[in-house]
Amino acid sequence: GGEALAQAREYLAHVGGETANAERELLLEKPDVLQSLCGLLRDMVDCGEAPLVCQEAIALYRSISTSDRPLGAFDDRDYFLGEIALLAAMSSRTLGKRSEADLWLDRAEAGFRHTVNPAPLLAGVTYQRLALRCEAGRHEEVIELAPMLASSFAKLNMRSEQTKCIFLEGLALKEGGRSEAALAAFESVKGAEISDRDPDLAGLALVNIADLHVAAGREELAGSAYGEALPLLKRGRKPAALAHLKGVIGETLQRQGRLSASIEAYRDAIKDYVALEMSSWVAYLRLVLAQALLQAGQAREAEWQILSALPTIDQERMVPEGFAAVALLKESI
Repeated sequence: GGEALAQAREYLAHVGGETANAERELLLEKPDVLQSLCGLLRDMVDCGEAPLVCQEAIALYRSISTSDRPLGAFDDRDYFLGEIALLAAMSSRTLGKRSEADLWLDRAEAGFRHTVNPAPLLAGVTYQRLALRCEAGRHEEVIELAPMLASSFAKLNMRSEQTKCIFLEGLALKEGGRSEAALAAFESVKGAEISDRDPDLAGLALVNIADLHVAAGREELAGSAYGEALPLLKRGRKPAALAHLKGVIGETLQRQGRLSASIEAYRDAIKDYVALEMSSWVAYLRLVLAQALLQAGQAREAEWQILSALPTIDQERMVPEGFAAVALLKESI
């Protein structure tokens, strides 16, 4: 209720102080407050606060897993271990820490398996795994598995998650060069009902629709889609979505041969992702920017961007990006 939510907000306001560990211990006696706290942390992941969510989720997980205190009734302890591990996975994924995200998903699955109704919870874990595969460039696997998972979400009456699956499939289709199928997937995501419920998702679908129109030379349709996307993304107030928009605009400008404007858009997107500590996206966009710089005859600057991306590519084992970086370095030299 409202009282639990107020206490969760109060806890978050003082998180990270000297008394944080003691306060975490007290949370174990208040499952309703802990549930409200999980909801708040989940909302914060895409709102530029993934580093804080990651740090807090890991600390909470350790608190629960090492405590002798009973937590709630029935399956509450297992549920919270799963839910908090899932929060650690989501925030790690957002920050580009893919191997850490994968490990936290294993922990989430282990917790959820012992709950009374594991099916919807485990489906949520599967979605995060699929999103990780998409980000790692394993598009064929996503194209095969996303419709199955969307069907599972439909049977569980989880409409929001079903829509996210369709969007994910659209991304994989787009990256796999299946433009018409991708367009159909994104078109089904941008409906009025979804725009009201999740403006960011509808906005990102429109951004991808615009990009596909540009690639096919449909400039007027692209402009219209961008025009629809911007107010939705502003309403959603998720900075990562706006950073993504800038990156896609950079791609559009590059396709149009407007290289200096494209380079500027990429730089803006990188700046946003750096502020959000989303390292994998920073590394990926540095390579995209390097490509534009090479086209513009700025080989030295391109080389600097590639070298700046390499530590993250190595650390997060970004295999497709690694191959791209080597090819671009050869070209720049």
